[in-house]
Amino acid sequence: MGKNNKARRAAKAKARKAGQRGGRAGGSSGGYDDSFGAPFRNPFGDPSAHSFGDPSGGRDRPFEPPRRSVPETRWEAMEAAARRKDDVELEKLAERMVRDDPVAGPRLAESLLTSYVDQLWRHGWQPAELVRQARRKATKAAAQVVELAIHADHARRGGQAIDPRWSDQLAELGGRQIPTRDGWLMLWITQQGHDGAWAAIQVARALAAIGYLPVVDTLIPPPGRQGRSVRGLPSDTGAEDPVLRRVRKLLAKAESTSYDDEADSLTAKAHELMTKHAIDQAVLHRAGPSDAPCTIRVPIDAPYADAKSLLLQLVASGHRCRSIYLDGLGLSSVVGYAGDLRAVELIFTSLLVQAQHALTAAGGGAHARTRRASYRSAFYLAYAHRIGERLRSVTDEVLAEAGDGAHLPVLRAREDAVEEAFEQWYGESVTSSAVRGGYDSLGHAHGRQAADAARFGSEAIEEPGA
Repeated sequence: MGKNNKARRAAKAKARKAGQRGGRAGGSSGGYDDSFGAPFRNPFGDPSAHSFGDPSGGRDRPFEPPRRSVPETRWEAMEAAARRKDDVELEKLAERMVRDDPVAGPRLAESLLTSYVDQLWRHGWQPAELVRQARRKATKAAAQVVELAIHADHARRGGQAIDPRWSDQLAELGGRQIPTRDGWLMLWITQQGHDGAWAAIQVARALAAIGYLPVVDTLIPPPGRQGRSVRGLPSDTGAEDPVLRRVRKLLAKAESTSYDDEADSLTAKAHELMTKHAIDQAVLHRAGPSDAPCTIRVPIDAPYADAKSLLLQLVASGHRCRSIYLDGLGLSSVVGYAGDLRAVELIFTSLLVQAQHALTAAGGGAHARTRRASYRSAFYLAYAHRIGERLRSVTDEVLAEAGDGAHLPVLRAREDAVEEAFEQWYGESVTSSAVRGGYDSLGHAHGRQAADAARFGSEAIEEPGA
């Protein structure tokens, strides 16, 4: 790390201690830190955030909270019970809500949900990510409620500019068949065929799942903010890069062949193409600022999310990128150049699916040991480390074949730019620790075998028979 980076990190650490700024979710290579940035202010209100027109900001008189309706206080209590996972209290509150506020309760819930969604857009979240968080933290029904709230938010925006990538995510959400005019929550309740108390519980769980999410990087401009500076992949890249398209074809062919030697040859060729393409892109853009490091977020699903995030980190490192795991969110942020990031996402997804298929095949035998958590954890860790070894070997071969090494300064310049961007955006949040998992010799051996058989391709993510 250069002197400037060290000085910058020292200054940031000093600022954090002085309380001048908050940290982001952090963790690298299996290091985890729950010190998220502050969540957005809950619409139920924060006494310290209100002055109510008092020039002193409320310092010269006792705080007088604003008067709230009975449904507001009940939804607040239900959300709190859902966060605590106190199902008994939640059920009791839901029954009271349905009995006493059958009309006002659902109407207020619609308003609360859309206000949550609107604020989360301004804090970097995207539609698909928000629904995924609701599904992870709550239930499938709660995720459906969040989908409806997202559609309702979109419907009320009228002629606001929407990024095409945002529109694509909206199109993939469920709940589009329910009209999003006022009363959409009651329509959903009727469609579900459950009673009002059940629905109120799902709404409370949805509120709890998305109500305290931290601020994340804005990668796609939110609705109505097309000019906003973002860190995501550029949207004006036009048609797919022809080199990346060729890489996809090579990887698909590698996965389809039954000959290991041919598969290894095709895989090495694809990786070689990506390395040379990175050099070409660096030479092409080094005179101007148009090509710069950017960020993608990749979902990391349980179980064994730590080992899976390690696999992503090693794939990213093999393609001149840096990765950080956002513990608690089930996401990793990856920093790099656009072409490298697309390759990382493609290859990681394929390798992860291949690992899952190999693990399923191993668990299908009569050996009960393969179903143990220690076996599976060891499998994923060994798989990740062996994949990292293979990627480094292929990269070394490509660089050795390049000959005179004239390209090395260009590659190093790009790697330095990625490192600088990563330090600037995430350096204050990085914590490192070993990925812990139960050791199992059989799981370790099978994981390495699966990694040796893995092909760095994309076709493995397709459903069988698709």
